[in-house]
Amino acid sequence: MSVKIITEIASTHNGNIRILEGLSYDHLSSKSDYIKYQIFKAENLVNENEKDYKKFKKIEISYTNWTKIINKFKKKTKVILEVFDFESYQFSKKFKKDVDLKISTSELDNFEIIEDAVKNFGKIFLNVSGYDKKFIDVIISKYFTKEFKNKLIILYGFQGFPSNPKDL
Repeated sequence: MSVKIITEIASTHNGNIRILEGLSYDHLSSKSDYIKYQIFKAENLVNENEKDYKKFKKIEISYTNWTKIINKFKKKTKVILEVFDFESYQFSKKFKKDVDLKISTSELDNFEIIEDAVKNFGKIFLNVSGYDKKFIDVIISKYFTKEFKNKLIILYGFQGFPSNPKDL
């Protein structure tokens, strides 16, 4: 078994494409195996009337800018796109031959995405954080078949949002 390191960009770019590009270049000088970008549309995550909507809208990167970043770095490093909604999944599929996919906890019960992803992406990371063992067993029995088990990687973790630097 080998350990792989993922550079997690998350939203440290604060919605600024220049910061995102700089962080991506910083990744290239590291010994990390992958860079992971979070792809989402604010309106698909939070209702516009909720207090957190403006936070998500501020850190959202447009699909046009994501296309530029992904095309720039997909030949320089392994890229994982983490999707948080069906629309961002459809966008990410444009890069299916060049990137791997992470299905976030928010979409893990969206079996339509998982079933399509195992047919289209080389590797799929499944975030099971927050789910009980019973649901995780369903995922394993349904998708870890002989045909797909080498494509799937289960991830578990915890993060508060936004992270307090004192807690890191």
